[in-house]
Amino acid sequence: MDPPVAVERADAAWVPVGFVDAWVLERGVWVARVKDRASRYSWIPGTELRRAGQF
Repeated sequence: MDPPVAVERADAAWVPVGFVDAWVLERGVWVARVKDRASRYSWIPGTELRRAGQF
């Protein structure tokens, strides 16, 4: 995605996790590649994410 989109992840509360820069459809589930502040990447199911500041 250009530009990357800031996202939050569902936990006990919504927590900022970084920026989504790519999506992959894997076994029928959309998974986002998220880059955190330390420049590490992780893959998170889209159902666990929302755009930062959405609510």
